[in-house]
Amino acid sequence: MKYIAIYHANLNYSGLEEERYEFVIRNSYEKIIDIYNDPLKGVPYCFEASGYTIDKINEICPDVMEKLKDAAKRNCEVLASPYPHLMLPNFPYQDGLKSLEFTMETYQRIFGFTPESGWNPECGWRQDVPQMFKAAGFKNLIIDWEASLISGNEEIKQFERSNGPYGHHLPYYPVSPAEKSLHFPIKIMDGLTGIFRSDRVSNRFLFYLMAAMSENPLYQQVSEAERNDHQSVTLEQIIDNVNYWSGDKDGILITYADDAEYIGTSGYFLVKYYNKNEYFLENPSHGRLLQIIQGIKNLSDGFITVKDAVRQYPTITDQKVYIEDDMAWHRSKASSWAKTPTSLEWDPICKDLSRRLSEIEARRVDKEMPKLRKAWFALTCAENSDGRWPPPPQKPGEFNINYCMHYLEEAKKLTKELEEDTEVKS
Repeated sequence: MKYIAIYHANLNYSGLEEERYEFVIRNSYEKIIDIYNDPLKGVPYCFEASGYTIDKINEICPDVMEKLKDAAKRNCEVLASPYPHLMLPNFPYQDGLKSLEFTMETYQRIFGFTPESGWNPECGWRQDVPQMFKAAGFKNLIIDWEASLISGNEEIKQFERSNGPYGHHLPYYPVSPAEKSLHFPIKIMDGLTGIFRSDRVSNRFLFYLMAAMSENPLYQQVSEAERNDHQSVTLEQIIDNVNYWSGDKDGILITYADDAEYIGTSGYFLVKYYNKNEYFLENPSHGRLLQIIQGIKNLSDGFITVKDAVRQYPTITDQKVYIEDDMAWHRSKASSWAKTPTSLEWDPICKDLSRRLSEIEARRVDKEMPKLRKAWFALTCAENSDGRWPPPPQKPGEFNINYCMHYLEEAKKLTKELEEDTEVKS
């Protein structure tokens, strides 16, 4: 049995102001890299980031980018996602594909190669999402086990499916920890292999990591009962839980597959789990991460990256991957991101612009013209999910809203100019 750890980095994060980017890069991303350089030297891990996040790390902290590039030559596999954090099921196919292509261009420019493995934001699902990743050049994709279980079993669906934006409060239906789909790569389609991640395994990590900030005065705003809920998760419980979900100790298991920002900051945790309007507080959880990884490492044969797991372990080909449209991780729905006030205002405009740009592209021979590329880039940035989330009574950060509005106006302007130019030439 080998284990996988994936740290999902997103500087588009709702509520994360741009002036706080360096704090997150230094206190979270750099510290993760440093931990895996020493004392976890040689332990394989995965670091995932959008094209936007990679560009910003490179711009604000080039020394950290050099560390990440060096790690990618040794024990780190870099995974990638759409250029901005984008809910792929909520927009047309071509928008998602182009956003993934913009990310691949970013990685090629900065790293000199493109990632093999993809991360689908919030694991949002529509039947054509895998094809987007395959068409963009990815070979592997992380997929959500709970979404698959709910989609494929009516009893589990009735027990676990949430009607709200989050389903993390719901109990889990009892399933076997030896289920093969949790422990081996699985064929999604020709040319694209999946590996399942599961909240049944990952979720307890967050509570243990968050308890490291229990002395923070702002953290004390959480009621005593809620703080005890955080602190009740012990290191032993996490290791025992990973051991339990290791099943027959054959194959692989994704352990941590969640936000990188929970190492070193509070990230979005207090908002998501306790409806407290506090973001990215300092959190000295680095030592706890080290304890977790060392404890898991002692269980069996250590860690492995996604691409190496796909190469070294047999792929399940006789079991179809089926996930219902509109599923997302944490037993939520992708459409929850489409029902917020800013989504209801912007999404129809974005979809209309996508239609118009597709028509322009179909009529032009020079499909790679700079202005057309800029228009698609602006549109896909305007579709960023973090200007649309969280739902009321919370609201997105002002920076996130302004980011989307800036690119939406840019997309409108460029689309109009392209239409006028196309009419003249025709």
